Amino acid sequence: MHQFIKRMILRNSVNAALQRASVYDGSADVQLKREFKEKAKQWLVTFGDCYSRKKASKKNWCNKVQSLANTLTGEFGNYLTGKRLTIGVSQKMISLYLKYLWLCGEDDKKPLFAVLDRKIMKVAGVKNPPNWTKLDDIKKYKCIVSTIDTFAKSKNYSDGAEWEAEKWNDEVDEDDFSIL
Repeated sequence: MHQFIKRMILRNSVNAALQRASVYDGSADVQLKREFKEKAKQWLVTFGDCYSRKKASKKNWCNKVQSLANTLTGEFGNYLTGKRLTIGVSQKMISLYLKYLWLCGEDDKKPLFAVLDRKIMKVAGVKNPPNWTKLDDIKKYKCIVSTIDTFAKSKNYSDGAEWEAEKWNDEVDEDDFSIL
């Protein structure tokens, strides 16, 4: 894959996860935000180089979601809202990064679970769906992705990641989930 595409995948994965999350508190300056994003990208590349869908397990996946959150919290916690990067933001970075790699032809990079967001949880019937940006309970995360996988299988998809990749796109109106 061309280096430009890889850089765009990293940039888009991180930026999309941060876009609506209010991650930084008021003390984070432009340079600190740049450093935070660079650290996240480095972590994603290292993880992505080792990740294999064939060898992925739910336990390992959740450990990695927590690891990214903890790594960025450890280095930047004093500048983050609530002094912590949430599980919700961490899962979005990881899942989007792998989703892009997978859909660009790296079949073994298919994420284990769907990228969580409001629309996906609503359509999949997640009861009392949390704001994904504030989700910080790994047990709740596991329940949500399990619900999405079950829903996806009921629609004849192999799992939630496949369903989400096939059905969600930027053309879906914010409030019109009927086409999903």
